Amino acid sequence: MKEEDYGAWRTKENYERWIELKLKEARRDDPAHVYYYAHRDEINTRRNNVEKCECGGNWSITHKARHLTSLKHQNWIKENKIEQTQTKKRIPRYLKLAL
Repeated sequence: MKEEDYGAWRTKENYERWIELKLKEARRDDPAHVYYYAHRDEINTRRNNVEKCECGGNWSITHKARHLTSLKHQNWIKENKIEQTQTKKRIPRYLKLAL
């Protein structure tokens, strides 16, 4: 943006400061944001907890799916001939009613 495009703010810094204040106002009324700040210590400890896998790898709750699909884990499954459990596919309600 050119300097004249910032209008009443005149500078890029003032414009960015105004945007930041608007975002803070929007977040203050968001229930998810309020819940996070009330429980952030509990959420962060759960998020940062590292589990050890039988294949020798590590994963946290936020990266469990990434670990389970990693080459290290997949090779370990093949070597140990472990059957993976298939998750049941959810049948939509409208199809259940048709059956």
